[in-house]
Amino acid sequence: ESGGGGGGGGAGGKEVATSSSKTKEIDEEKARKEEGKVDLKKHPHLQLKLRVVKSDAKPIMSKDGDYKRFVAIVKAHNKKLLKNAASRCLSNDEVGALESFTESFSNPAVAVPLAVTQAIIKLIMKWPGPLLFPPLGLYQAIMLRDAQRKVLVKQYKVIIPKLIAIVSEEKAKDTVQMMALCVFLNMFANSNLSTLLTSDEAFMDMLVNALESESGFVKTSAARLAFNAALSLPKDGGSDGVIQLASILPSVCMEHSTTTTKGGNLAIMLRAIGQLMFCNDEACEVVGAMDFKPSDVVSSFKGSKVLLKIQNAASDVDALLKDVTD
Repeated sequence: ESGGGGGGGGAGGKEVATSSSKTKEIDEEKARKEEGKVDLKKHPHLQLKLRVVKSDAKPIMSKDGDYKRFVAIVKAHNKKLLKNAASRCLSNDEVGALESFTESFSNPAVAVPLAVTQAIIKLIMKWPGPLLFPPLGLYQAIMLRDAQRKVLVKQYKVIIPKLIAIVSEEKAKDTVQMMALCVFLNMFANSNLSTLLTSDEAFMDMLVNALESESGFVKTSAARLAFNAALSLPKDGGSDGVIQLASILPSVCMEHSTTTTKGGNLAIMLRAIGQLMFCNDEACEVVGAMDFKPSDVVSSFKGSKVLLKIQNAASDVDALLKDVTD
């Protein structure tokens, strides 16, 4: 698969400079994990009969089938911007590259041409925030391809700060923030990217803030991203990210249970807590010290019917908490 590097806003020029440093960071992080590695095969949690928390749980991916509409909107916005902001716009060749790839966005088996990747990144780096939903939707699609995720490892310091800034912008449209979070979701299928993200203080701060958002769109995507982060965070202690998530998820989950009538987010939050605690003594200690009772989440839920997936996730977290106190 051709992995598209370069990208607008000077991404290609910085690739060589950032590639070796990010590789070194990944190697150092892996070495730290190996040095204090816990033998998970002997962890007592493996003896528990859990319902939804699993040792082989997979990250949540984000897909969207509306790519034809995204390309059409990009073309329309690009045409309008040509009148007074031509430097921000795609060339005719770049627009043509997007158009020719429209039918292939939804098929991860199809390689992404370099020109398509460059055009999308150019839009993300240069377009004003309110117009970013369609470009981010297209970027979400190509992030379902592992070759694109491998390229992003090399361009981490160029692109990731921009995505974090989009989510963190206080006046940003919540739909734009949601789509940026969906892009992050798909990065967690790559172990190197997930290691970089969960060890990045700016990313973890963004995630915590998103979990506390008043927007239902943002909170939904943030809950899923917290689940992915929980799968990736180290199990052997010494991780600020583990402490951050373990400190915020129970309170956000409890508060959400008293206001929502939809159980999907609640179930994912509970599963995120469970996956974070699973075979992770540090996370268990933090959550255990918070007087968090999953049964209260179930009883406080405002929906007309408590979903089985909420009950199952709460049951698993209960079992993990009891293991802490026993």
